[in-house]
Amino acid sequence: MLAANDFGVQAASFTHGRGTFWGVQYHPEYDYLDIAAAAERYGETLVKEGMFRDTTALAAFAAELRALQANPSDPPLLWKHGLGPAMRTESLRLLEIRNWLEAQVLPRTVRST
Repeated sequence: MLAANDFGVQAASFTHGRGTFWGVQYHPEYDYLDIAAAAERYGETLVKEGMFRDTTALAAFAAELRALQANPSDPPLLWKHGLGPAMRTESLRLLEIRNWLEAQVLPRTVRST
């Protein structure tokens, strides 16, 4: 296990024979528009599972994410959704995965060639 949080394993590494395989559970490449689209795509299931009270609440959530995409520094929406600097800028959002790739993947790739 490479990373975990309260929800479970978030990154893992597996070795089989000469190969090493890495994976992440989350999507650091997703911006607000991607998250809004995913919520809408799985909307029916998310409502059934109680993540949203109804489709109106889900639509409001997606609209708020689109508003954040247009204005990533909107204080009330950032506060409401508990979003910090890591979601406001792409470079910070991708920093964790970039650091991991540079520290773990690239050195192993160079050694194996």
